[in-house]
Amino acid sequence: MMSGLIQFLTKIQTFNLLIVTKSELENPIKEDEDKSAYSLSHETHYYDSFFYKSEIRVLKDMALIDILSLNDTSLKRELEQLKKLKERFKLIWTNFHQHYVELRVEYPSNFIFSIQLNYLFIVNNLQSDYKDIYIGD
Repeated sequence: MMSGLIQFLTKIQTFNLLIVTKSELENPIKEDEDKSAYSLSHETHYYDSFFYKSEIRVLKDMALIDILSLNDTSLKRELEQLKKLKERFKLIWTNFHQHYVELRVEYPSNFIFSIQLNYLFIVNNLQSDYKDIYIGD
């Protein structure tokens, strides 16, 4: 059935942006504290997000069980798909570095669209780049 692999691959390709106020971020700049901001801290291993680390570990183990049960033909087919996914991750970092000038306090509102995050991955709660939403480091 491959449900473990599907769940793992879906999870690592999905960004669930939270829209919070700027004052809720781990941000040293306190101007415009009521401004809306994107947060991904709940989906990283930083900021004491133990749930995220545990969830990824379990999904990874379930995916490995699925992969180990494949025959040679199916394994080769899945490997080709995983190579495509790896290339998308490389592309997002390439795009990031092309649009990254220096560590900034605030990025332009179209930054997420410039690096094609919404094109390469699933991005929940992404607002139009016309919205005044803080995008920081």
